[in-house]
Amino acid sequence: REYAPMSKVFVPMMKLMARCCEQHPQPYYMSLVRSAIGFFASNAENQMDAVLVDLTGLFIAPVARTLTAATASGGVHAAASAIAPPISGAAYEMMAEAVRHWNLSLLAIKSTQWMPEVLDCTIEVLPRLTEEGQAMYERTITAMLRFIRNVLLWGDPETAKGDMAPELLELQKQAQGIMVERQLPRGTALPRLIHSLSMLLVVSAPNNPSRGEVVPTVAEVYRSLLIGPFESLASQQIPASLKSLRCVLWQRYIE
Repeated sequence: REYAPMSKVFVPMMKLMARCCEQHPQPYYMSLVRSAIGFFASNAENQMDAVLVDLTGLFIAPVARTLTAATASGGVHAAASAIAPPISGAAYEMMAEAVRHWNLSLLAIKSTQWMPEVLDCTIEVLPRLTEEGQAMYERTITAMLRFIRNVLLWGDPETAKGDMAPELLELQKQAQGIMVERQLPRGTALPRLIHSLSMLLVVSAPNNPSRGEVVPTVAEVYRSLLIGPFESLASQQIPASLKSLRCVLWQRYIE
């Protein structure tokens, strides 16, 4: 922990590993980066923060991009051929760990191009993965939801527990902005997230939801939406989103 960040080979080695992972993905690459985040993120050193955020983007962006494109063109089986479930699960667990740290979250949301794209892809692909491959992708789906929940929590002033540090206030602003104000490639995040969560509940119903982690994790995301600064918008949009799915529910009941 003390000597690795000062090593001249640490950053080049990690970037080379990211290139190797892109060519031949394996879950242990993401697990190693997740461990590095756990070791070094708590130090809150600007140079190391930039390295960790850069590494996170190098690993997660290709996974999110490929998973979304493959699912849209050929469904879950095409996605599984392009990105194996253990790889996507490890990648999103790494992502959830990264945004658990305020310093990495602030830098990623405020200063990177990959963070809006990854959030956009994640919201887009969640219902498709759940509908067609919940058993196969449960680890990925729950990690995606934890990633989103962590972003929502950083937008809530209560998360800071009264700490008025400028960096935390800026993180609140940035987290709220990326969810509500910023235009992502496929539109604003919050309305699409609410619709995706509603779809997740619908498509999870036939899959014995009491035994899995998807529905409880969806409930945690809903809780984050309904107790913080997103409460007003969420309270308006959740009922409308659920009502819009009545036809889907009725069709599933008939089937």
